[in-house]
Amino acid sequence: IHTLRILKVYRDCIMQVANVSEDGNLPSFSVVMPCYNVENYVEEAIRSVFQYAYSGAVQVVIVDDGSTDDTWERIQRIVRQEGGNRNICLIRHEKNRGVAAATDTAYKHATHEWIVKADSDDIQLPDRLVVYAEMIQKHPDVCAVEMACQRITEEGVPYEFIPFAKGCED
Repeated sequence: IHTLRILKVYRDCIMQVANVSEDGNLPSFSVVMPCYNVENYVEEAIRSVFQYAYSGAVQVVIVDDGSTDDTWERIQRIVRQEGGNRNICLIRHEKNRGVAAATDTAYKHATHEWIVKADSDDIQLPDRLVVYAEMIQKHPDVCAVEMACQRITEEGVPYEFIPFAKGCED
């Protein structure tokens, strides 16, 4: 069971996003992942994005923010080995510019209707985009959708659930 929060934001959001296509097609998503020195986590994080159970269009934009460890090499390896025919955009900053700059770079390369942020040390649930698409279609007047979060240890053991603010559940 997923708890979703619908953020009823004015149409003139800071970053305007499109709603469900007028022709009724599934929403399209650009999944953006800024990375910096996450060599121990990035492959699993990318793999979890590749395992989304969503039949609509998905673009994956990965920005390495000048990592000094093996993050960039691991990104390239996982994309080469498991990327298949997915729509993937890889970008590398020559030097570290900070997470905001890396995220901004990813946003500038995002080409689909909706932007989904995926942290480079997180594991995504396979049905994340399916749930988002359902909520977008159910509430076409919104411009943002968010899920609750379950924190896990490095061993994958859940230890903290982060719910939404009261009154924000659908």
